[in-house]
Amino acid sequence: LSGNATWPVINCPPLSGDWGSHDIWSSMRLPSGLGCATVMFPEAAALCAAQILALNDHVIWGNVRAKQLNTWIGLKEADKKSRNDK
Repeated sequence: LSGNATWPVINCPPLSGDWGSHDIWSSMRLPSGLGCATVMFPEAAALCAAQILALNDHVIWGNVRAKQLNTWIGLKEADKKSRNDK
């Protein structure tokens, strides 16, 4: 797809029990000169798409930044809690 498209391509190969180890390679083995983003989970694909769209939309940019800030705060709180539990 990325060889015939002028827009960004985001690969999110389905991980199935039978083909899980082979599915990822179908997205990673690309001819040189073709670029795309490969992610493992649909949520990561949605975030990648939002980051691309945020380049030209300040509302999406604000939502992405708010999500990043909330994730950062959650990680800091979890880290503080794990340090206090020791």
